[in-house]
Amino acid sequence: MKDLIKKDKEQLGKRISKLREILSITQSQLGKSLGISKGTIAAMESGKNFTGDYLLAVVHFFSMSLSEFSNFDQPLPDELELRNRIKKYHEKNNSSTYKILDEPPNLKSLIEFRLAKSEFLKTPRTVKEITDFLQTEYNITFKSSVVSQALINAIDFDLLHRVSNGKRNYLYQVKTKETGKKRYGDIKI
Repeated sequence: MKDLIKKDKEQLGKRISKLREILSITQSQLGKSLGISKGTIAAMESGKNFTGDYLLAVVHFFSMSLSEFSNFDQPLPDELELRNRIKKYHEKNNSSTYKILDEPPNLKSLIEFRLAKSEFLKTPRTVKEITDFLQTEYNITFKSSVVSQALINAIDFDLLHRVSNGKRNYLYQVKTKETGKKRYGDIKI
């Protein structure tokens, strides 16, 4: 019986992580919006520290029923559908918890959840091109030095790699295979 419970907790944790990834929000952001610590969210995502209250808070945040949330065969909605669903659910229930979705994503989340999975970084790009893309695509401005450091951190966590363009600059590109178990979300920028 303990093995079945452990397996279910791990699947629930993966579900939380995947939904968070779809929305490009960090563990800290989700925890803050729910009044739960980042550590508790991290523990839940690893299949530990589940209480009924914590699980229900997460399920309600994502505007799902418990049965829907735990139906692992059901495909998850895409980002736009999930954002709209969450907003409608929370507005209907007079909750402002969803407001975290109105905040611009942080650079760490943009790199991990969007850029590293986008077609844009399948082609090697300069820091300037990436900075311009973030401005155009997400209407968020970062200094190139901040973007450069975040890209270096993403390399350290096996999300991206870089090659010299023959000058003093580097080109950044998404890795084509997973080469490590480190999580970019665990570092501070």
